[in-house]
Amino acid sequence: MGLRQVLMALGKEWSAQEEKLKERLALESVRCVGFGGGQNCREQPRSGVLPLSEKCSETFRTDGLSAADTVVITDDRDLAAEMAGRGFVCIGCEAGEGSFFEGAALVTDAPETLDVRSLEECLLRATGRPVTIAVTDRLVLREITEQDIPGLYRISTQEGMREALEGVGENCFEPDRMKAYIHHVYRLCGYGLWSVLLRDGTLAGCCGFTDHTERHTGREESKKVEKNGRKGTEEQKRACLELQYVIAEEYRRQGYGEEMCRAAIEYAYDRLRADELWVRAKTKNRASLALAGKLGFARVCTDSAGIAYFRKLREAL
Repeated sequence: MGLRQVLMALGKEWSAQEEKLKERLALESVRCVGFGGGQNCREQPRSGVLPLSEKCSETFRTDGLSAADTVVITDDRDLAAEMAGRGFVCIGCEAGEGSFFEGAALVTDAPETLDVRSLEECLLRATGRPVTIAVTDRLVLREITEQDIPGLYRISTQEGMREALEGVGENCFEPDRMKAYIHHVYRLCGYGLWSVLLRDGTLAGCCGFTDHTERHTGREESKKVEKNGRKGTEEQKRACLELQYVIAEEYRRQGYGEEMCRAAIEYAYDRLRADELWVRAKTKNRASLALAGKLGFARVCTDSAGIAYFRKLREAL
């Protein structure tokens, strides 16, 4: 069960943003309950079916709210803390810099920019349920769960994977590391590596993005160039979103790699608003080099360790 309803409890100063968000929710058939017209929940009489604590001594109507399918959007810290204590996922609204918003899974100064998918992703992550990233003809990409860890670790130890994981230090799919990863990275970043499943639920690999800052060098950058409004030099440091992927040995050379990467790239541009993506591969890994080309990545340089770097701009879609 995903998002079904949103409780709005905002003050008068948020009236315009609240109305815009309500219009968007209505278009996507998500029920919106609460106190419209920019009236704060403490300024309006209501049917008190959910008593708050002594600190929030007043009550407000819930109209059948369930913590499993409801997001609360409020600028009231007391209300957020109380509702979070009751198991509800809360999004705090705050203009400018402020103190810690206790109880809020997310804090925003522009609630009108939220959409149903972002609200549902927040709800699922905060309640420990994996977000489905994409569904293709043959595959499903979703956030990794603890049940996936043994299978991903098995894939990471298959033939050819040692070389693919070279340079990352310890095996990043080691169970204890993965448990910590899935419990923190999605809530913190909103993205990461995702499990790739066949439509029947069989684990086939993983695919996704990491933040990566790398010093790129190579002949191709030996001159100063200007591209996409930025200047490059022979040696430069770039912050980038890097595409990474692994696929089980039994599913290689069947087009799954391209299918899952295209789905991930679409998500990066559509949901993460990425302007450019990077991918790297060993020059002797012909399959990875060919895949980068199929996906529309342009080779930028090759470093002294024999790693080729590729970039894909948003305009290339």
